[in-house]
Amino acid sequence: MLIRKVEERDIDDVVEIENDSFSSPYPREIFLDYLSSDYFLLSEDDDEITGYILAEKRYGHGVIVSLAVKSERRLEGIGTSLMESVMDKMEAKRYFLIVRKSNTEARLFYPTLGFSEVTSVDNYYSNGEDGILMQKKRAEENN
Repeated sequence: MLIRKVEERDIDDVVEIENDSFSSPYPREIFLDYLSSDYFLLSEDDDEITGYILAEKRYGHGVIVSLAVKSERRLEGIGTSLMESVMDKMEAKRYFLIVRKSNTEARLFYPTLGFSEVTSVDNYYSNGEDGILMQKKRAEENN
């Protein structure tokens, strides 16, 4: 598996994974806006794009904007590899993300990477569903 920066030629595949993964997917324009970001990565296996991660660094903290893996390729470690790659690249003090309260799969996945649930964010999603703010501190902050 190769992890690399997303390029313009990859956007169609990224959008397809996004649309298949989320009930309220980000529009194509969001991904085009992030093309120059060092924190917009994808995983590739035998020329097949299997997943992507989009993150930002704000005030020294990493913010995971979106992570998705092709449904037929989940549970192969792709999401873990993408998360570890972007966190290594960012070297942030803390990492944050918000996940749908109903997304049990994600709420079980992120703690395996050291994330913990911090608080509920009422009506975070466009359909009124609550989000769960999750955080991971760098190891030296846990002491």
